[in-house]
Amino acid sequence: MREEAVDPASESGDFVNWTTAYREGLAEGMVIDRNGYFALPPWLVRHLVAALAPLRDHGKALLVDLAERVEETDISHARKQDIEATVEKLGEAAHAQSDPAIADALTRIAGHVTPPG
Repeated sequence: MREEAVDPASESGDFVNWTTAYREGLAEGMVIDRNGYFALPPWLVRHLVAALAPLRDHGKALLVDLAERVEETDISHARKQDIEATVEKLGEAAHAQSDPAIADALTRIAGHVTPPG
């Protein structure tokens, strides 16, 4: 799936093949699984940011909305094993951002899913 759906959309600004609606669905599917749980694996963090980048303000608003939605979720069982790596990647991505709203959204997501202790 990654090579067919994620990589091309996150590596391209093409809106013909990778429409706004496609990027929205892709981002949502990366972050929240079909059961409503947080499911972002560490290796997809950079793809999440890259897939939304061509959407500019709309992508930023979508990421902020996803951060709010994550705050209402639990972590999927499948992601619990690598959640610390995901938090680390979210922190790195937030630190690399020049846009404070994107950095804040990534930091909020990381803060919600950080394991206690």
